[in-house]
Amino acid sequence: MKVLNPGIMISIALRQLSAYLTNPVGYLFVLVYVVATTGYLFFVREDDFFLRNVADLQLLHVFMPWALVVLLPVLGMGAWANEKEHGTDELLLTMPVSLLDAILGKFVAIAAFFSIALGICAITVISLLVWLGNPDMGLMLANFFGWWLLGLIFAACALVASMLVRSQAVAFVFGALICAVVMTLLLLVDFYDPFARGIIPLAGVVLTAVLCIAGLTMAVLIQSSRRWRPGGGGRIAAQLLTVIFCLGIGVNVARMGHVFGADMDVTADGLSSVSQEAKDVLSAVETPVDMVIAVTADRTLPSHLQHRAKEVLDMAQALQRARPDLIRLRVLRPEDRLDEDGSQATEIHGLQPRRVVGQTVVGTEPLDAFLGASIRAAGETATVPYFHPGLSVEYELVRAIRSVSQAASSRDIPEVELTIFMSEEMPEDLQASRQAVVDKMVQIAARDNARVQASLLELGPRPAEGEIDGNWYEMESYGFAPRTISSGALSDDDDPTDAHGESQEVVFAVHAQSGDIERRIRWLGDEEDVSAAIDDIIVQARSRASLTRPVLGILQTDLQLYGGFDPQLGQMPQWEIVREWSEQYEVRQVRPSQLSDEDFDGVDVLVVALPSSLSEQHLQDVYQWVWEGNPTLIMVDPMPVDAIHQGRFLAPVEPRQQPGQQPMPNAEEEKGDIAQFLRGLGLEWTPDEVLWSRYNPSASLRSLPPHFVWMYAERDAISTDSLITAGIDSLLAIYPGVMTPLLGTPESLQVSPLLRPTPDLEWGIHSYHDLFMRHPFPRFAEVGRDIQLHPERARTNPMIAAEVRGRIDHGYGRGSADQAPQAMQAVVIADTDMAASLFFRFYRDVDGEVSDMDMPVLTNLRNVQFLSNAIDVLAGDTAMTSLRGRRPTHRSLMRMEAEFEATQGRVDEVTRQAEQRAEEARAAAQARFDRELAAIDERTDLDRMQKANLKASVQRSAQRRLETEQADIDRQKQREIDAERRVQRQALAADRNHVKLRAIGIPALLLSVLVLGVFASRAARERKDIPASRSRRSS
Repeated sequence: MKVLNPGIMISIALRQLSAYLTNPVGYLFVLVYVVATTGYLFFVREDDFFLRNVADLQLLHVFMPWALVVLLPVLGMGAWANEKEHGTDELLLTMPVSLLDAILGKFVAIAAFFSIALGICAITVISLLVWLGNPDMGLMLANFFGWWLLGLIFAACALVASMLVRSQAVAFVFGALICAVVMTLLLLVDFYDPFARGIIPLAGVVLTAVLCIAGLTMAVLIQSSRRWRPGGGGRIAAQLLTVIFCLGIGVNVARMGHVFGADMDVTADGLSSVSQEAKDVLSAVETPVDMVIAVTADRTLPSHLQHRAKEVLDMAQALQRARPDLIRLRVLRPEDRLDEDGSQATEIHGLQPRRVVGQTVVGTEPLDAFLGASIRAAGETATVPYFHPGLSVEYELVRAIRSVSQAASSRDIPEVELTIFMSEEMPEDLQASRQAVVDKMVQIAARDNARVQASLLELGPRPAEGEIDGNWYEMESYGFAPRTISSGALSDDDDPTDAHGESQEVVFAVHAQSGDIERRIRWLGDEEDVSAAIDDIIVQARSRASLTRPVLGILQTDLQLYGGFDPQLGQMPQWEIVREWSEQYEVRQVRPSQLSDEDFDGVDVLVVALPSSLSEQHLQDVYQWVWEGNPTLIMVDPMPVDAIHQGRFLAPVEPRQQPGQQPMPNAEEEKGDIAQFLRGLGLEWTPDEVLWSRYNPSASLRSLPPHFVWMYAERDAISTDSLITAGIDSLLAIYPGVMTPLLGTPESLQVSPLLRPTPDLEWGIHSYHDLFMRHPFPRFAEVGRDIQLHPERARTNPMIAAEVRGRIDHGYGRGSADQAPQAMQAVVIADTDMAASLFFRFYRDVDGEVSDMDMPVLTNLRNVQFLSNAIDVLAGDTAMTSLRGRRPTHRSLMRMEAEFEATQGRVDEVTRQAEQRAEEARAAAQARFDRELAAIDERTDLDRMQKANLKASVQRSAQRRLETEQADIDRQKQREIDAERRVQRQALAADRNHVKLRAIGIPALLLSVLVLGVFASRAARERKDIPASRSRRSS
């Protein structure tokens, strides 16, 4: 007899499956299982699900595996125990059926019925999520595939338990215990974690097969032990060793699959695998790097960090597999900072643990948690101190690898070409400086490995017209010109002759060049130490040329983005966004006065935050810089809230402040005209207008004022046509301004919107003074006063951020568009608070200040990535833009959002109407009071004193009446508003109930269809099998 006969095995499986399908208890069980799953999601965790506002299955990741621990023993408890209980197991084994056929048939039947139950559950849950929003179908299917594999493992365990006893109840208890033990072991190896992240790993599939085979083998051994005979031990041992050998091969295949990352990312965003953008960046890296990952050992790592640690380790290994020739990976798993791995992490690699709160045997206490990386290459080092929740692991690692590799690949000292131009005949006062130059040239020539090519060009008298002098020609080609000075004077002289003697033309200049970097000293005679000045210019040129990273300049303004000292507040810290930029760029502070220096060319991109705080002259200097085509990021703001919270009033309509928050008395220091500045860039902007918008995607943050402007790509508030917004799907602006394209802008200038208020919802503007009220103590100033919202309907194409490229006539009348040296390259953002350090606190979740409900919304904000993309595009380095924005797409419950927005619109309309009626009633009462006073004035029978007394009496009476009427008016207004809010809550509750009804109705409907199909098939089969002589029709 064959060991395995597929036909017989299938017959046994169909027999067992038929027993399930023809038993009403089976259908009741499936209904209970599916309703329990949907009930947990939509009833037990109702608030969590709807407040999270995310269309995914995250809330089921803990519930579903343990539900299967109970479900499969219920299905499998009667698979063999029922045969024993009725005595049919002996009959089954006496038939021409192998033991393996019988056991496999039972297993297939349990797995098939479980698949039906899980399929109905999947259809129910996924259809509900599709109806509510736009879930990631790949992620959903990976989740359910992982649960299906778990179910197969537990089906084998349940079958083993059913083999051990005769009672189905006892078989259920044994099965549940075995499944619970197996589940605990699977949790230790993170079996389900890849499936939860949308990955189907080969290791998980093979491990499932291994465990199922192990369970079935144990079942065969249990049943065959009853039939063992003396002398058959060798054959049994051989069979057992064969199975063990096959299982060992399976375990090794699973391990190799895990080590080599043989898996498939089925998510729509592909965020659990190395992206093509990361591979493109790594393909351009040549210098090998050593990457050290320090992650606290699992047994001492707090549970809430386990998933993040797994993500870091998986991504590091995936990057190493992508470029094994480039990345040498080492993983440290310290238990604390004092063990061997901890000491290496802190002392050698500079990775310090973060203090977190975790559960230990003594209770809740602070723990040290390592979760960082160090990347080194040829003496260059970059560290990621801690992988905070809101940061992309892939981006942080790839950026660090790219930075250190580029820095290490350019360690040679650049060569400098030094040229000194000096007149042959120098005035008496410059003879000492001349000799210092000659001595310096001798010193440079005597240096070994100085890598300085120095030349001294002496110039005679200016050549006559038509003659050519090589030295004079070269000097003028570098942009130098002689100075006309008189003997005995070192300063410019407007008059060629003076009391000191005759004048002469003198050249005394220095030019240093290293690669494409040039530095000049136009008049060396102004330097106190000529030798030191020459050394300095050599160092400047060499330092700038040796930089492997572009230079980012931060213009010094009152906002103090770069940090600095404030006379009232003391030392101001550097903004976190500047520190973020410094990971990729060489960041320097730039004084406004430097922009007017014709030799200033030390930055590749300039950041101007709050230019409205600059004086008119400095504002014009900034405009000249932008107009000439220098890449610039400009951030204006009608209401800098972050500064207000610090006690600084920096709004454009506020006067410039001096220490003590008093207006500047010097008219020359008044703020420049920022509106004219922006008109020169093709933008119309009113400095005191603050934008509000109705859109708010977070149910738990709906109490925030509408001046917190949320922008989501799925709502068309973020452009998809620019590299700056590549991968950016969610942003938040805090009390921003609003811009529109300037009418009459020439075609040579292109203004491209990047951000705008959500177009399909109401938005509008408020005045700065309507929203802000000063206080004697600045920190207690009132921000965001509750005022009526009036939608803006007249303006078109409103923008919160825009990209400006092209040419335009000079905004201050200094030239036409075709006279501009280069096309303008600028990004203008109407909110400085988009760069606030607050967003870094969201990403880092310091001290757990972000609640679980707010976490998906706040940590997915891409403000930092948006600003960094803007810098990259302006600098011409777009390698990291797409990679930086790679985060899960925000998949909200759009149907619930739409219902809230519709009901909120009705609430707003009722509120406006109620306030309007209240205002009209107040005006009518005031008019009635005014008429009474006017009537008293018209009376001629009263003298002045009597009129005054009567007016006072009427006023007191009217005041009491007005107060009573005012209270009635306010109560009526509030009743109308409360009534509409009650209607809103009822509508939203009805929507939730509709979801719950579907969660119960869909599985009931699917089961009804299944029941009808099974019984119709059974009836048709019975009719077919009944002989014609026994048919009722024949009689």
